[in-house]
Amino acid sequence: MEHCKIMTQNVYLSPKDKAKRLNQIRSHIENNEYDVAFLQEALFYTDIPSLRGKHNLAYKNGLFGPRGGLITVMKDEPDSIKFHKYKDQGKVLSMQATDRLISKGFLVAKKGDTSYVNTHSVAVYSNNPKRRKQEHQHVSNQIEELFEFLESQKGRIVVGGDFNFNQDSESYAKIIEHLTDHTKSLKGKLDFDKKEGQLDFVFSNLGIGFNHEVIDYPFVVSDHNGVSLELMLL
Repeated sequence: MEHCKIMTQNVYLSPKDKAKRLNQIRSHIENNEYDVAFLQEALFYTDIPSLRGKHNLAYKNGLFGPRGGLITVMKDEPDSIKFHKYKDQGKVLSMQATDRLISKGFLVAKKGDTSYVNTHSVAVYSNNPKRRKQEHQHVSNQIEELFEFLESQKGRIVVGGDFNFNQDSESYAKIIEHLTDHTKSLKGKLDFDKKEGQLDFVFSNLGIGFNHEVIDYPFVVSDHNGVSLELMLL
């Protein structure tokens, strides 16, 4: 068995106080000695200096910054890093067109026989029930693609990120048929998820989770709560 301390945090793309917010997230990662931190919405190369510290930053280069806005911070240097762009990038004639600019996907950082998968799926913007259902279908398509990839992998898998679905969705139900949700005890405790439900999760195929927490920063760093836990990887 292997002990691993994990967190996931959407760092929020807003430029307001961004360096200060990213520095606080980096300090939290280092001070709490996380083995792996899944970060989303780190869209630009200018974000990297604030996040670069004593840990390794795993990402793949895009046009303006890390592909998909995904960075996985790792205490140990990964053996390999790959980015997979989702085939379905959301509805063109909708607010999801902004997600297409980010090129949503998932980042796989492998260390030994463990794959650490960081993802950010397309967001759901509309309040109109019909359009909202259509936008959710694009989320489902992306999760289906992610799931097909996970099924093809051997060894231990830890998946974290901003999934843009909640625990009442069909996508969530499908994932937990095969993976364990290590954040389900936090339902209702995330301040930023009162309207949509919990959107940020950590799953694994061979792990026992404990010490689940909502991260308490000295000030607000994002429009998402950070989530942390410890895993015993079997």
